[in-house]
Amino acid sequence: MRLNEAFVIASLLGTAVMAYGSSFVIDNFSCSDSVTQNGPGDTSSTIACPGSVGGFRSDVIFLPSGSGDAVSTINSNPPSGAITGTIGSGLSGADVMTWFGTSTPGVWDLPNLDLSGDSVMIEIESDSGGTLSVALGSGSASGNLAEYSATFGASSSFVDVLIPLINPTVIGTGANVGEVTAIGLNIDVPAGSTWTIDGIEAVPEPSTLLLTGFFFLGVLAKSFWRSGF
Repeated sequence: MRLNEAFVIASLLGTAVMAYGSSFVIDNFSCSDSVTQNGPGDTSSTIACPGSVGGFRSDVIFLPSGSGDAVSTINSNPPSGAITGTIGSGLSGADVMTWFGTSTPGVWDLPNLDLSGDSVMIEIESDSGGTLSVALGSGSASGNLAEYSATFGASSSFVDVLIPLINPTVIGTGANVGEVTAIGLNIDVPAGSTWTIDGIEAVPEPSTLLLTGFFFLGVLAKSFWRSGF
């Protein structure tokens, strides 16, 4: 009987952990794309990408200032299943990616993704440190976003950067993390830097899993104590 009770509680623990926070690939970068911006300004390219969570990805280079003869590029494949970007020397700016459901840029139409209890994990290598920022939008296209950021260091091999979806910077009226219709990624590195991203995915937030696990382990221990196990 006690073993059966333990099995039931352990099963509940597993169910609770799985129910809060999800795990899915946002993009595996298996789709080829190339964008170049020479000097100040911005340019973008939208591609159909079955490996992306929404089926389409827009790659954007935004350069507010800098030398006109310095070139910034985003290139997908090489290496296979990765995307590489360079901010040219003398330039300031960022490389940006946005995921949405149709081929219409600026229309936020992912299927109301629920990222509650999630973090976003990005696999990156870069010859300079920088900042990764994930912006989530809800509803139709607008300037209302919730933005989450994490810094990363220079690395000659891929490292996982975890961005917990907590304590956002609110832009406009913000966004609902439980009803996400657009996902954006901003890669900010110093001029002259090159980075490569080999994947981005949503994963259950570690502290959420840990706290949930401790709660149910406490229930399990209390049950055994009362039953005189």
